[in-house]
Amino acid sequence: MILMLSSSINFVENSMIELDPGFASSITGIVKIQPISFAQMVEWFPNKSVEECIIIRSILGGVPKYLSMWDKSKGLRENIINLFLTRQAPLIEEPEAVLRKELRELSSYNTILISLGRGLIKLNDLFLATGYSRAKISVYIKNLIEMDVVEKLFSANVKNVENTMKGLYRISDSLLSFYYAFVYPNITRIELGKGSEVYDEMIGPALNSYLRPFFADVCREYLDLMSQYGKLDHEYSHWQTWYGKKGTIDIVGTDSKNNMICGICSFGDEISTIESFAELKALTAQAGIKKCSFCLFSKNGFDSSIEELANAGEVTVASLKDF
Repeated sequence: MILMLSSSINFVENSMIELDPGFASSITGIVKIQPISFAQMVEWFPNKSVEECIIIRSILGGVPKYLSMWDKSKGLRENIINLFLTRQAPLIEEPEAVLRKELRELSSYNTILISLGRGLIKLNDLFLATGYSRAKISVYIKNLIEMDVVEKLFSANVKNVENTMKGLYRISDSLLSFYYAFVYPNITRIELGKGSEVYDEMIGPALNSYLRPFFADVCREYLDLMSQYGKLDHEYSHWQTWYGKKGTIDIVGTDSKNNMICGICSFGDEISTIESFAELKALTAQAGIKKCSFCLFSKNGFDSSIEELANAGEVTVASLKDF
């Protein structure tokens, strides 16, 4: 048996066979290696809290090479500065180096990725921010999707489609997402030796908000495990997100009989209150979801009103201590 490995998804899927068409008949299988799961992340960092593991995964993704660079003896701030925010940092040039192997016109792609890193995920927002034509943006986005750098966000199917946002994209690679959100836009200050200031002024204050969608990914993984072990009211197996014009339902789970569970996730420092539950119910109404189970996830727990609803079976709740 001959095993061939490549770090270039674009090459394997689009170019490898073209080099030797007869080679295709010799291929018995292609396996796409996935990033390690969050459960495996926790095993990788046995002495780190769940919160720290979520943050590390959100910054470095699930690639062992990058995870091995995280100094387990140091804290979050020091690790981020050492890995990204000094002129000699090992990851300060890594994202661009990876992209440069695959892409021409890297500066144009950087412009789009910076906009995505700023949270401009609608195609029209990218058009306004970059000044590029919609046709040009679409071509660049298509190329980035083929490289698994960007993904198109498909919203959960709901009744009130008029309240659903469409044409949404995000950077799917965690390392690239963090890089284009915080590192690349501040590269001049970093090169001037002001990486600590960049962390204190730009990264630290924005981190909780930035981490919400990554926390939601972990929450979906948690619910999927709970469902597999029969800990939920139904055996949910399909997980999505609903992107509404007035808010996002982070978790929309369905089973084979179209039973649904809907939830939102908060990674803020404050505890979640009854307003969080009211927001979730309002969003499900906007989506046209008339019947579903509810769940709430919160980094720092819930107030007594939410706990009472949970005890009454009206909502499933989980904080980091439950993971």
